[in-house]
Amino acid sequence: MTYRHYGNIGDVWKHLVLCELLTGTDVKTYIETNSAYYAYKLDNTPGQKYGIGYFSENAHLGEKLQKSSYYGLIEPCLAKGNYPGSPAQAMMLLGKKECNFIFFDTDSAALESLRTGAKKLGLSDRIKTSNTDSTAGFPKMIPELDENSFVHIDPYLINKPGDNGNTYMDVFTEAARKGITCMMWYGFRTLNEKRELNRLILKNRPKFINQTSLCIEIILKGIRENYIPFNPGVMGCGVLISGPGRIPSEKIGDYASLLTVIYKNAVFTGSRGKQYNAALYSEKII
Repeated sequence: MTYRHYGNIGDVWKHLVLCELLTGTDVKTYIETNSAYYAYKLDNTPGQKYGIGYFSENAHLGEKLQKSSYYGLIEPCLAKGNYPGSPAQAMMLLGKKECNFIFFDTDSAALESLRTGAKKLGLSDRIKTSNTDSTAGFPKMIPELDENSFVHIDPYLINKPGDNGNTYMDVFTEAARKGITCMMWYGFRTLNEKRELNRLILKNRPKFINQTSLCIEIILKGIRENYIPFNPGVMGCGVLISGPGRIPSEKIGDYASLLTVIYKNAVFTGSRGKQYNAALYSEKII
């Protein structure tokens, strides 16, 4: 398995928001551009201890976090030592509704795990997998999609061109202009990278100005201008959301604020035992 970042702080923020967006919505088609695996075996890495481990142990300090769809979905999995990937979370939340699922990934083993997981959930007839670069494959689908579609774009690097020259920022913008509900997660390691991505997002904002949109980041206070002092998985990350309908902006903003509260005294312990102040702060970009 090539994916090693699961369960870190980036996953906590990403999936907390994703589950909130999918709860109570009438999604007919769910698409994920970088799907990865159905589920992962937690192996107690420093990133997992700081991410899903710390969140699970301290979510009770923020009542809304403990009552979130995300917490309710992952807790039974954590009790078994597993962490469900975002495709699994989407299928568990939307599987009882009339929703179809389309998953892209260049890793054929990851897609096979999704087909196996869908079979366990009784969703084999509602899942389609595509073993291709989604910067090329997904835009071809956009004309056929409507406001009942939801796309989760999760590439990490949103400004790096794919095989056909498109970036994931290009993909997000095209889908958002069509009126499709979109959520894009992105990560950064330094403040310089953060500023570059913020400029890119704000530059593209006028292209989907008619849609409701939101962009909120969580950042470790230990982040630096141009170097990485320690590696908790990601030093900062954001979610950019756009859609034709109402976005639960207030609740998502509350989640970001509550994460900063429960992580106020958090410490990240590296592989050699060195400890770092790992408190968070949040920032609204849009």
